[in-house]
Amino acid sequence: MPLKPLAPLKFTGVPADLGNLSAVHVVGNTLLVASDEGVAVQVLRGGPDSYQFQAEIRLSDGKKELDLEGLANDGEWYYAVGSHAMKRDKTKDEFTLEKNRKRLAKISPESSRDVLVRFQLTAEGGIANRTIVSLRKFINADPFLGRFATIPSKENGVDIEGLATADGHLYIGFRGPVLRGNWTPILRCDFAKDIRTGTLLWVNLGGRGVRDLCRIEGGLLVLAGPVGDGPGTFDIHQWDGHDCLIGSERPADQPVGLLTKLGEIPRVKHHNPEGIALMHETDCELSVVVVYDGLPLEQSARYCLTR
Repeated sequence: MPLKPLAPLKFTGVPADLGNLSAVHVVGNTLLVASDEGVAVQVLRGGPDSYQFQAEIRLSDGKKELDLEGLANDGEWYYAVGSHAMKRDKTKDEFTLEKNRKRLAKISPESSRDVLVRFQLTAEGGIANRTIVSLRKFINADPFLGRFATIPSKENGVDIEGLATADGHLYIGFRGPVLRGNWTPILRCDFAKDIRTGTLLWVNLGGRGVRDLCRIEGGLLVLAGPVGDGPGTFDIHQWDGHDCLIGSERPADQPVGLLTKLGEIPRVKHHNPEGIALMHETDCELSVVVVYDGLPLEQSARYCLTR
């Protein structure tokens, strides 16, 4: 179903080199945006229709990119998550055939991406009380995710791309893997210095993976898109946060999850929607802002969703 476009947000003072946007989050008068390159999050203040760049905050003291893919806030803390993904080198037309074969065969672990960061913001847009942990131990030990932990991203390997908070928990969405029957995992867990426990919940996104999550009243919005780089639509679903996996003799305290498609987010030329944030909601409608990979923040889009 077509989504109703709204007037775009206005931004001032945004760094000219900010690109490859992968995550966005709005809370109160604060808008955060992250790129999958580098180690920083951009802080903007204002709202509801215009935002002024305030500061850039570094989430890591290192130089290697964190591949940040999700941002969230629970009222006290902000959170950011890296993809926790393996990397396969890209081929390039200008390289020799032999060099491209070698690049295609190379799979590299990227430990800098194995981050889940909790932090607070100061009134001036600075960072305070930063803690960095990893989901790697949980992923490797999990009977579902562990089998895909050494497969590169975009090839149905482990690839985190969504983050939200709800009911005191973190919800972490996976672009991959997508299992037989089109079941896509979303991890519900709590922040801890050593995350080894959590619950995998399953949603059926028609073969798509999670590209982002954001909290709404009574549940979450799920931005879904292709696992790989090939064709496919980008859809928005409303999810109540319960496991959608079917089965008999289900415990009474584990109702079957409800997932409802609200609409399709268009690509902008060849640029994909990568992050979604809630701007405003009523009982009948939701207004969201969507950021696109490869486009500047000024070309983000706003849409109205009917529940």
